[in-house]
Amino acid sequence: MNPGTSIAPVVRFLGDVAPMSTSRTDWLVAGQGLLRAGGPDAVRLAALTESLGVTTGSFYHHWSNMDEYLDALADYFGAEQLEEGLALARATHPMERLRRLAGLAWDRRMSALDRAMRSWATSNRRAASAVQRADRVLLEFVETAFLDLGFERQEARVRACLLFSAGVAHYYVPWPIERQDVDRLLTVVTAKGRARRPKKPVRNQRDEHA
Repeated sequence: MNPGTSIAPVVRFLGDVAPMSTSRTDWLVAGQGLLRAGGPDAVRLAALTESLGVTTGSFYHHWSNMDEYLDALADYFGAEQLEEGLALARATHPMERLRRLAGLAWDRRMSALDRAMRSWATSNRRAASAVQRADRVLLEFVETAFLDLGFERQEARVRACLLFSAGVAHYYVPWPIERQDVDRLLTVVTAKGRARRPKKPVRNQRDEHA
């Protein structure tokens, strides 16, 4: 058999069929778990089947080879999974939209996945395209929430960029980030009005006589 030839027909013929309950999404979510833990090199068929506790038949029911699967894994991040998350985050009040989006990202450990996808994107064009699409759609979603909160478009865009950048960068800070820190960040970036003028520093007597 040539190196580029798919073994899917052979697997199907031999009857190596995984349980039908293992869906396409199950395989993609399992791949994301491996991607989080060890990067794209960790996403291998043997590791996937071990993670899911199935044989390879179900895999070849959905994809002909690993290249097809990796393309689907990248696309899932920037399309299906993204749209599903935004659908869950939609609410009538814009502040609630932002809270739901932040909560989903936290609960689903999206920061670790986002970091893994950005790392993969440096060497994979499909992953880079998925990350770019996700960034664009998320920024538009967040900017719209700020517009609905009453901010002018330019300020809404700046605040959306600040919130988005904080979300991307928070896993690089040298101290642990807690769930309540995310809530505080939302409070800060959605606040209106000018900050109070800082008080003058109190000088002690030694400073005055120096």
